Amino acid sequence: LICGDFNINLLKNDCSKSKFENIYFGNCFIPTISLSTHEKPGCEPSCIDNIFVSNIDYLLGSGLLTDIKVSHHYPTVCFYDIIDDSTQNDDDAENPSSIHYDYCETHILEFNAKLTQKLSSNEFSADESGFSKFIECINNTIDECFKVDSQMLHKTSKRNRIENPWITNGLINSINYKNFLYEKWKKSRDKKNKMGDSELYDKYKNYRKKLRILINSAKNKFYSKKFDKCQGNSKKTWELINELR
Repeated sequence: LICGDFNINLLKNDCSKSKFENIYFGNCFIPTISLSTHEKPGCEPSCIDNIFVSNIDYLLGSGLLTDIKVSHHYPTVCFYDIIDDSTQNDDDAENPSSIHYDYCETHILEFNAKLTQKLSSNEFSADESGFSKFIECINNTIDECFKVDSQMLHKTSKRNRIENPWITNGLINSINYKNFLYEKWKKSRDKKNKMGDSELYDKYKNYRKKLRILINSAKNKFYSKKFDKCQGNSKKTWELINELR
């Protein structure tokens, strides 16, 4: 995890933002905050505070504490499930336990409508039991509206791992999620609207771009380590060079 006030506005498309993102994407880090974190009177809202993670598969959620404000900044939070990859075996790879949530605008609107209806039709007592019921109501609604079908998401194959040994379990999950986003956008296309839902397409396109950067970075790191092991051995070095051609 890397967090802080970076003074680079991720909501603004300029050269500084592009360089900043390339540095982090190139080192396999992805921002978890995409909302305005800094709001000052007379200034345009900006996203300059962030939390970067190296594996989005373990990210449980992230956001802002909008009820609290430190100077002109909102506190940022992220919930991360820390798992030791070294304890996972091949069976775990075939049956990944990570859960994905799709927070697109359509699902957010659905969530707001369903939660409003549930809260208005249920009574919650002002005690521990009532609070537990309230939390359960919110969690159930989140799962109903945002949770991704795991059967669609985890159609994994060992082909990538055999041909490309730098493809980790985390990257395989990310590739599956990219494919899920593509299928979701593809289903939105019809004869009248051949381009489909523009929001779904942009989400797929942006995720694909970031994933490509992560895969290239993983490949570079993989071969960098192999070249380090071949130092002083010209034969093995040339074998590696020929392998890359």
